[in-house]
Amino acid sequence: FFCLTTYKNASFNSCINSVFDNVINNLSLKGKEGDEFVNDVKKLRAKIPSDGVLLPYTSDASFYIFGASVQNDFNKRKEQLFIKIDKIKEFLKGLLIIEDEKGKQDPDKLESAMSFASTLLDFEKMSSSLPESASKEMTMQRKERITKIISSLDSADKLFNISSHVFVDAELSKTATLDWKLFLGEVSISEFKKSQGCKAILSSFENKMDKFSDLFSAIQLGELEVKDAYIEERHKNYFDSFSWRDLNEEEMITCPKFIMITSAISLMEAELGSFSSILSKGIPVKTFVVQNNPVVDFQSNGKSNSSKFCYRQEIGAIAISHRNVYVAQSSSVKPHKLYNEFKSGLSCGLPSVFSILNSSIKDPVSSFKWSNAAVSGREFPGYTFKGGMNKRWGSGFNIENNPQLNNHWPTFEIEIKDQEKIVKSIEGKFTFADYAFMDSCYRSNFKLIDQKIWSEDLVQISDYLELSKTEAIGKVPFLWAVDSAKELKKVAISWDMVLSCKERLDFWQFLQSNYGINNFHVERSLEKEKASLEDQANEKIEDLKSEHKNELDSVKDTAVNEAMDNLSAALLGMDTNVILSGLGSAPVPSIKKTESDNNISSLEDSDTAIEEDEGFSLSAEAYIETALCTSCNECTNLNDKMFNYNGDKMAFIADINAGTFKDLVEAAELCPVGIIHPGDPVNPNESNLDDLKNRAEKFN
Repeated sequence: FFCLTTYKNASFNSCINSVFDNVINNLSLKGKEGDEFVNDVKKLRAKIPSDGVLLPYTSDASFYIFGASVQNDFNKRKEQLFIKIDKIKEFLKGLLIIEDEKGKQDPDKLESAMSFASTLLDFEKMSSSLPESASKEMTMQRKERITKIISSLDSADKLFNISSHVFVDAELSKTATLDWKLFLGEVSISEFKKSQGCKAILSSFENKMDKFSDLFSAIQLGELEVKDAYIEERHKNYFDSFSWRDLNEEEMITCPKFIMITSAISLMEAELGSFSSILSKGIPVKTFVVQNNPVVDFQSNGKSNSSKFCYRQEIGAIAISHRNVYVAQSSSVKPHKLYNEFKSGLSCGLPSVFSILNSSIKDPVSSFKWSNAAVSGREFPGYTFKGGMNKRWGSGFNIENNPQLNNHWPTFEIEIKDQEKIVKSIEGKFTFADYAFMDSCYRSNFKLIDQKIWSEDLVQISDYLELSKTEAIGKVPFLWAVDSAKELKKVAISWDMVLSCKERLDFWQFLQSNYGINNFHVERSLEKEKASLEDQANEKIEDLKSEHKNELDSVKDTAVNEAMDNLSAALLGMDTNVILSGLGSAPVPSIKKTESDNNISSLEDSDTAIEEDEGFSLSAEAYIETALCTSCNECTNLNDKMFNYNGDKMAFIADINAGTFKDLVEAAELCPVGIIHPGDPVNPNESNLDDLKNRAEKFN
């Protein structure tokens, strides 16, 4: 439990109960309400854990979180291991007792001889699982092997009496003023001088891991003996050459940890080569690197010295380059996340590097603000990387423990009041320059701009960083600040600070790219996929157009053929009702055939009769080329009584009288495939018919 208090490693239970007492006394609730409140507090007190400490939010917080994760991880694994060791050990002791006792299959005698293990073993089951009647004597080699295994297993208590072997930088130990054993528990502590840390921890690792290799070799051998599965020809050479490299990951992470605690400066300046060797060899040392974030000094004798600028060496990035490592760069801004990052690094068999931001500010609130600003301003972005043999590169990265991880800089709204006291909102971006402005050590890189000279040439630093060299000519980068009177001010930024902003942004983009955000290969793959999908879509559209044209041509050919057949029939003197049926709602007169043998003369008489009948008109009826309908809903949305869909969801004219000629014309104009033909008006009295006929003409 962590909070911003002045308590120093106080008991959580006593602190929280003291708070409850103060609340009850200060509220002084009376009557029924007071009784209920006291009862509720009483129930809550019963749920409070009896152990645990309350830590202040200081630079020490990350150390205590680390210590908690070390102890919890070790104790759980030790308990599980010793249960396994006890079972193997007692079973093997039973085998030796049975070998010495001749009543080999008497469960009562066996239990009497092994009364000390009666709570661990099922003697009936053990007796029945032994070789038949135990008549087959155990070889002397096996007896010696089992005796040696038991002896090795007996050494486990001594090997696991401490949780970790910790090596601390002597210089760091002087300044940290920490009680190492208080937060790390039962550990061995050794201090090392500058440049000697890697050598010291490597020597200890090689020496002690030989003993742990012997123990886990004995455990594996013991499991084989319990199953009576040891085969000399298959197993002897393997176990004779057994080393810590042969431990599986579960066995490796069960061993006490080898931890080196040092500062980033000491590691980078004096031991980078040795440290790199440990990582490249895959030696599972856990390194806690304290990052105090020394201020970059751009000034020399009062003059700017940009030649001092360089790309910052990141201990985390250097560790990542070794691939087969676990790396976590983090801070105690979010304690629960930091704890989980420690836990992940400690519970893997890889070399682990924890690069931890450490504030030297004593005031808890100021310390928290500074650390939070360092993370938000991309000065110290949080990330984890878990490598491993044959592991896909991008899958190991995680940068989610950062604000607005998709953006270059976190963006937020600032509410301000102008001179007329009107509240306005402006967009702000929290950059590295904003973080640096909070630190007095960087103060020489900023200068207040008099409001009288504000102009369009002043550009916010976040926007300035996006400008090309040509665009940046004549522009001055600035950031927003608030003075003691809470008035908004513009502060100019030095070129050295601009370069630092560029460098921090570059590193952040490196992390984003590895995580998959704005990644060149991802974007190129997406562009290729998009182009491929567009090509497929265009090809499908062309196929549909071709198919539609063929269907339309077929329908037109069919309609022309039918019309010609009807015309031919009429010319040959057949029943002309065939021609006129369905052409309109006007009455169709009957034409009597003459008895004249001259068919042409009869036809001429009929034509004359049609022309002389003033009540007759040859009109076109509205129709839809239903087979070509695309089910676009345009016509049905316009008038769902006049237009409807058939069973195949293709449009047809359901009721010509359910709408107007105007509806027909507008439907034809809306139809994307042009298959609606308005024909002639059904109602000759409809308004604006001349205009509607002109509009309908191109669709008929």
